[in-house]
Amino acid sequence: MDAARFKRKLSRRVKSIITISLGHRKRVRSIRRAAKITQEDAAERAQLNAKYLGEIERGEKRPSFDAILVLAKALHAPPTALSQFDREETDEKTLRKKIETLVSKSTLEQLQ
Repeated sequence: MDAARFKRKLSRRVKSIITISLGHRKRVRSIRRAAKITQEDAAERAQLNAKYLGEIERGEKRPSFDAILVLAKALHAPPTALSQFDREETDEKTLRKKIETLVSKSTLEQLQ
C-alpha cells in the first residue's frame, strides 16, 4: 500500500484528533513504568531528550504528534494509549480537517 493510500485510509477511520492531555500525563509515566523502562532508556529509545520526556510526564510540555508516535513505539504501546480524544472540538468537519493536516505531514513510517 502506498503512503497516500494509507494516509487516506487512516484519515477515514479516525473520528477525532488525537492529542496528549495534560490531565492524562500520568498515562505516559504509568505505561513506561509498567514496561519497566527507565525515563532515560525510554527517551533514548524514542530519540527524545530525557529532560523533555520528564516535562511531558510532569505535564509541563505537550508533545508533538511525532513525539507521541516515537514514544509509543519506544514503550511498545499504541499511540492511543498515550493520548485521548480532544473533547473540546465537536464539529466533525473541523476534526477531519485537523486529522488530514496531521496525517499529510506524517511519513508512512510514522503512521505505522
